[in-house]
Amino acid sequence: MKKYLFLLLMASSASSAFAQTSKEPYYTRSLSNDGIKKVFLNTSGGSLLVSGEGKEAPHIDVFVVGNNGREYTKDEIKKRLEQDYILDIDIHNGELHATAKSRHNNMDWRRSLSIGFKVYVGSQTSTNLNTSGGSITLKSLNGSQNFETSGGSLSVANITGNIKGETSGG
Repeated sequence: MKKYLFLLLMASSASSAFAQTSKEPYYTRSLSNDGIKKVFLNTSGGSLLVSGEGKEAPHIDVFVVGNNGREYTKDEIKKRLEQDYILDIDIHNGELHATAKSRHNNMDWRRSLSIGFKVYVGSQTSTNLNTSGGSITLKSLNGSQNFETSGGSLSVANITGNIKGETSGG
């Protein structure tokens, strides 16, 4: 039974990760004037992407979807975020820190949200990324890259520098 529950949770994470790539962002913030050199991302249920390809102006996108397959309006998402989550995006001294986590230790997974980040920066950027339920993608970066996921896959392309990545389920 535990095995089936684990597979169900993994499928839920995978479907929400797919949904994050196919939907409009909930929130977007420009990073053009911030000179980002380090990116720290932490989320408990979403996928993470950091790209230094230079195809887009520097910015961060936040994607929010329901883990139960239900679509939410922006107003519904805002209300759920305010009640049940801590979503913090902070920039200082060339460092971007973005965190999404539940306010509750025992949150009902059927009501939970999957919150993921996509960050577009210059290629000379280091990362420290952590997600417990989503995939991690890194593209065209030079620097120290540290990343870990408990339930998602890793995708790394055109990365140079010190690299340490871990997954326990993808």
